Order: sequence, then C-alpha cells, then structure tokens
Amino acid sequence: WAQSNRAAAQTKMMGPGARKDTLDDIFGAHNYCVVKSFRRVLLTRLAEAIQEARIHTTEFNDFNTGMVTFCGNDVVMTWQREVLLWDRDRLQPCPYEPHLQNKETMKDIQLQLAQEEQANLRSGSVSHESSMSLFLALGLEIEEKQRGLAWEIKARRSGTTYQELSVERQRNIILRDLKKFRRLQLSFMPKFIEYLTEDQRKVLDSPASVLPEETKLFLPSELRSADRELPRAYVAGLVHAETRLREAECRDALESLRQGLRTRSAGHLFTVRNVTGQNPTTRAEGVQRKVQVNIYLSKLRYRWARNSLFRLRGHGPWERELPAVVSRGEGRRQLSWIWYSYSEPIDSLNVATCNDDPVIHEAWARKMCWQEEVTLLLEEMRRVIAYCQWNAELWRGREREERAGIDAKSMQGLRAFAAEQANIQHRTADDLESHWMSICTLGQELLDGLPVSRVIEVEIDNGDDNGDNNEDDVDLVEE
Repeated sequence: WAQSNRAAAQTKMMGPGARKDTLDDIFGAHNYCVVKSFRRVLLTRLAEAIQEARIHTTEFNDFNTGMVTFCGNDVVMTWQREVLLWDRDRLQPCPYEPHLQNKETMKDIQLQLAQEEQANLRSGSVSHESSMSLFLALGLEIEEKQRGLAWEIKARRSGTTYQELSVERQRNIILRDLKKFRRLQLSFMPKFIEYLTEDQRKVLDSPASVLPEETKLFLPSELRSADRELPRAYVAGLVHAETRLREAECRDALESLRQGLRTRSAGHLFTVRNVTGQNPTTRAEGVQRKVQVNIYLSKLRYRWARNSLFRLRGHGPWERELPAVVSRGEGRRQLSWIWYSYSEPIDSLNVATCNDDPVIHEAWARKMCWQEEVTLLLEEMRRVIAYCQWNAELWRGREREERAGIDAKSMQGLRAFAAEQANIQHRTADDLESHWMSICTLGQELLDGLPVSRVIEVEIDNGDDNGDNNEDDVDLVEE
C-alpha cells in the first residue's frame, strides 16, 4: 500500500478501465519485487535466527545446569514438564505467571474469607446482612486511596486549577467510601466507640473538621491492645481476618516494590542507550517519574501494613520473613533483603520457589522463540522452492495445451512464452535450492540439537533487485 498510494494522484484522471490496468501493473510489479527479494530476505533472516538461537540455547543450557545444582534435578524436570504440558494444553495452569513463592496474596485471602462466610451462611451461624471480607477490603482500599491522595497533595503544594479539581474529586470519592464504611462498621464493630479516646471520638462526631485523607478508620489494628481483647468491641473472627489480610497485603506490596525497582532499572538503561533529543528525553523522564511514584507508594503501603500487622501480632517469627524496610544513604547501601527473602530454608526449595525467578522463564522463552523462528523460516524456504516448482509445471502444462481458434504462428508464440516462463521458474527453484542449501543444513542441525563443529560462510546479497549486487561474507557461527 505504501508504494501504490503514490499512484493515486497519477491515476485519478484516468478512465475506469485504464486506471484498473495501471493499478494491476503496479501491484504485479510489487509482487514480482517481493518474490525476487525472497532469495536475500529469507537468507538474512535465517542467518540471524540461527545466530540468536545458538546464543540463547547455550545461555539456557548453562543456566539450567546452575539451576540443577541449586534446586536439584527433580525440581527442574518437574518445572520443564509443567511448561511442556502448558504448551500442549493452554487450559492448564500457566507456569509463566508470577506468584509470591507459594504464599497467599490479597485476592487469595479474600476468596478464602468469602468461602468461609458462605459456609457460615449455609449453616445459619451468621446474622449480619453484609460481608466481613467486604468490610475489611473496603477499609484497606480506603487507606490506599488516602495515602495516594496525601502524597499527591504533599508533592504539589500549589497546583493548577485542573490539579485542584482532581484533588477535590478524589476527596469526594473517599468521602462516599467512608460513609459506606461507617455503616458497615456499626455491624461488625458495634461497641468500638466506647473504647475510643476523646480526640478519636471527635473524628466521628464532626467528620467535616478532618480532611478525608486524614480520617482514621478505627479498624481493630488501630485500637489499643487491651481494647482488642474485649469481645464486645467487634464480632468474633474480625481480628483474625484482618491479620490474614494484613499479612497478604505485605506480600503484595513487596512484590509491587520489586516490580517497580526492576521497571525503573530497565527504563533507565533503555533511556541511556536509545533515547536522544529533548522531547523524547522529557517524555522518558515523565515515565520514570511515574514509576518512582509507584515505588514510593508501594514502600508506604508495606510499612503501613507491617505496622498494622505488628500491632495485631506483636513480636514473633513472622518478622524474619517480613522485616522493616529501612532507607539507607548511598554510602551505606546494601543489597536489600527483598531480593533474597524466602520463608523457607534453601534446602527445602520447591518448584514454586524456583519458578519465582523470572530469569528462568525469560531464558526458556527466548530459546524456544528463536528455535521456532528457525523452524518457520526453514518451512517458508521449502514452500518458496515448492511454489516455483509447481509454477514451472503449470507453465509446462500450458505449453502442451491445445487451443482452438488460434492459428499456428500464434500458437507457436504462446508455447514459446510458456516454455520460457517454465524455464525461468525451474532455474529460480534450482538457484534458491543451491543458494540456501548450506544454511538450511545448519538450521536443521540446530533443531536436531547437534553441537557446532564448523564455521559456514554464506554470501548475503545486500544489493537491489536489478543485478547490481554487493556481496558480504558473514560468519553465521563461531567454532
């Protein structure tokens, strides 16, 4: 289409028949150039695919050897069986999806609480109209909105009218959620007001005196430890449910923090290597600023959830898995525990723990991607040669075809043209087969898993399609 678009202005003044013939000639010439370029383009693509496939296959084999040493052969073979099973049946669990070292996330805990509430409803042991999991999830959601809005206001001390409008809209959303939360709180924490201090009661008596992003929710984790022991403060099971949600929230925040740090590093490297100019650099800085904001909010979310979990549980073994996040200066920086924290000892690593490392997935995926590219290019080359042979036989059939109503001289000319076209197609097929033979052999050896034992030099045609070609010798593999 890019080439034929230039013919629009040239053909718009033509008649319908002349315009159709002209466009057919343009399309035919374009298709001819595409077919002629197969000799060069497919060879170049296969050369690149073989190089990359050899590199990534070697990298994966070396990495796989290290994983066998680290996790054990049984663990690695089990992971490979899961990948192969998913490749055959995409309805199976996807091994490429990230997970938190076989630990429960917020959604998992909410699902479990909902299932427990359903069982209690069936048994008739629940008298509340609403759901405990919905009440707690709403509280955690409000806290996250409050932290985000508070940071936005702090970062922009004096904003534009549009920014101020955005802040007021977020405050209205929080206020609506707070009203809904207070109604649910009377059901699940009916006597909590009796255990609040005078200053805390003022928040409930005059909510307009406190900004929405600063309003306390008074969940069980915010009450004094002595008040949490009183059964009248809230319904049974509420403290245990919030404890489970807070622990899952810590894990979710840690995973979000890790992902943000990876994204920031990758974005910085991409900007340094590929971005030049004032406008692209400004846009890249804007993206990095958003990533940095998400990292900061994830850190705040983890600290808030961990402090709440500490107030609910106190000191215990859980602090080894979820320690405090401490910011250090550049001169005292150390590798953070978030990159190597495991809830299990190294000797008991399982498939889920090994799968948590995205490098395994990336190495396997890159290897299979380039091997698939080699397979597709070999098949495409085979089909191009088969097409030329089929086209030659088609012209041979036309050469032998008898046509009624055509004189002898015209028939002789038609047969000569058909014979010429058949000869061109035969010579094209033979030329492609001989030109591609060595590199196709190398590609098949790669797919068969044979080691590299030689260097094959292939002449890659980088010239145009008119015969004025410049040839370069390219080494496909290294001994």
